[in-house]
Amino acid sequence: MGKIHATVVALESQGIMFVGPSGSGKSDLALRFLDQGAQLVSDDYVIVANEGGHLIARPPGTIAGLMEVRGMGVVKTPYLPEISLSLRCDLMPASEMERLPDGPQLVEMEGVQLPRIYLDASSASAKARVRFALQHLDALLSGPDQKGILS
Repeated sequence: MGKIHATVVALESQGIMFVGPSGSGKSDLALRFLDQGAQLVSDDYVIVANEGGHLIARPPGTIAGLMEVRGMGVVKTPYLPEISLSLRCDLMPASEMERLPDGPQLVEMEGVQLPRIYLDASSASAKARVRFALQHLDALLSGPDQKGILS
C-alpha cells in the first residue's frame, strides 16, 4: 500500500488519478470534473492498494472530504471512501510532452498495470482528453498499431 501525491475523482464508476507536483493543476482539474457531476475521492494525497489485481484508491483519514481550492482555502466537500482506478493522468506542461508516444501507455503501481496519459491541466481540452482516454482504454493498453494509430 502506498501514499501518493495525487488527486482522485470518480467519474461514474471509473477512478481517475491526477499526479503531479504542487501547482500542476491537480485540484483545479478535479474541481472542473466535480462541477460536472464527478465525485471527489481524495485531494492532494491518496492511498493506493492492490486488492485482487485492482488498484483501489482511498483518502487518508486526516484529509477525507477536504479539498484545497486556491483562493478559497481548504473546503469540506462530499467524497467517496474508495474507487477502483481506471486511468492515471500525469500532469505536465504541453511543451514537455511527447507528441506521438510509442507503445502502450502503462504505469505499474502496486504490481498492477494502469493506463496512463500525459496531460496539461491548464489546456482547454484537458477534460475532453480524459474522457476520450476513458472511452479508449483498450487502445491505451495495446498501444498504437504500425501506422501509429490507436485502434
